[in-house]
Amino acid sequence: MIAGQVIVVPHLLPDSAGMPTSLSATAAHRVLPLGGRGLLRAALQLDAAVTGLSGAGYLAGATLLEGPLGLSAGGLRGVGGLLLAYATGIGWAGTRRQVPRAAGWVAVWLNSAWAAGSVALAVAGWGSPTTLGTSWIAIQALVVAGFAAAQRAGLRQRVATTASTARWNPART
Repeated sequence: MIAGQVIVVPHLLPDSAGMPTSLSATAAHRVLPLGGRGLLRAALQLDAAVTGLSGAGYLAGATLLEGPLGLSAGGLRGVGGLLLAYATGIGWAGTRRQVPRAAGWVAVWLNSAWAAGSVALAVAGWGSPTTLGTSWIAIQALVVAGFAAAQRAGLRQRVATTASTARWNPART
C-alpha cells in the first residue's frame, strides 16, 4: 500500500510448515522509502528556486519596484542579495545525496523568522509600503511560512522513515 511518500509492505509471517500466511493481527508492517526525492529535499529545492527568483527580481528590478511597492530601491537590493545567498545555500543542501538535518532545521528557523518579520513589517508599515507593497509582504510571509511547514514535515517524515527502514531486512521478506 502506498502511504504518502513511502510504500507500506506487510510482512507475511510463515505458518508451521514455513509457508507465508495471510496477514494476521500480529503481522508487522515495514516501511520502504520510494526513492528519489523526499519531502525535505523537494521543499528545500522549491524554496531555493522561488527564493532565488525573488532575490534576482529584487536586484534587477529594484528601481521599477520601488514606486509600486513603496519600498526603497536600496532596501530591495539588499534583500535581493540576502535572498540569493540564502537560495544558494539551501539549494546546495537540497542537492546533497544525504540532505544534512542541520540545513533543514536552519531553513525552518530562518523561514519562520522571515515570515514573522514580514508580518510585523506589514502590520507596522515600516518603510511606508503602499497597499500593494503591504499585500506583497503578506503574501510572501504566507509562502515562506508554507516552506517552513513543509521543511519541518520533511524532517519529521525523515525521522519516521529512517526509524522504520532501520528494522527492514530484505532477506526476511
